[in-house]
Amino acid sequence: MENVEDLMKSGDKSLQKEKYIDAIREYTKALESVEDKSSSVAGELYYKISQAYYAFQPKNNENSLDYGKKALEVHEKTDELDLQIMDLLNLGYIEMDGGSKGKSVEFFEEAAKRAGSVNDDVLINISLLAKAELLSKEKSRQKEAVDIYEKVLSSAGESGDWDNYFEALHGKLALMRKNGDEKGAFKIALDSLDLIDKISSQIKNKKEKKAFKQSFDYMYDMASDIAMEMEDVEQAIKIAQRLEGA
Repeated sequence: MENVEDLMKSGDKSLQKEKYIDAIREYTKALESVEDKSSSVAGELYYKISQAYYAFQPKNNENSLDYGKKALEVHEKTDELDLQIMDLLNLGYIEMDGGSKGKSVEFFEEAAKRAGSVNDDVLINISLLAKAELLSKEKSRQKEAVDIYEKVLSSAGESGDWDNYFEALHGKLALMRKNGDEKGAFKIALDSLDLIDKISSQIKNKKEKKAFKQSFDYMYDMASDIAMEMEDVEQAIKIAQRLEGA
């Protein structure tokens, strides 16, 4: 009989290959082998099963919600706050794609609240960005989304939380483009590439420097897309070359 760890690894591989049914089967089999359903291992498996169901059936969220809530219950019992926050974010995204925007906002706000209780700025920013993503889809609430993006930009910029910083900037620029301010968005996008270059120039290891720049390839893509929309092909080419020369 396969052990729990092997089944989890097998499930992870299936999930990465988008073989969702296989992943669900392997995770479920692993869960059946766990005696203590209130253990951290069980909580991790509940979360993984939830994620697999979510990927398989994003609009039919009964199973993904059920397992997601079980994961949260376990992680509350084991007092693993960081995992609770990830559970809440997972549930928020499930509700968002299922069309329950109100419940989605509640999960995201609770995630931010719990992150705030331990002053974890990174998790606070992740939670706020999830909420902003949802609000940005509604015309009447885009101002709220922009305010959140600005808040994260300030916090993440001060702490050097560059992953969340550029995610927030990308969200802000997307809204600027949606509302017709292509020129303004383009200027900020180019400034952001300069910032990426500045930060990466302080990284001595060449592989790490290249990996850092490529982790924000979506910022280069956005800047290039805006240039093409403005029919500035030459600028679009230059932007692509900046990333290729990373």
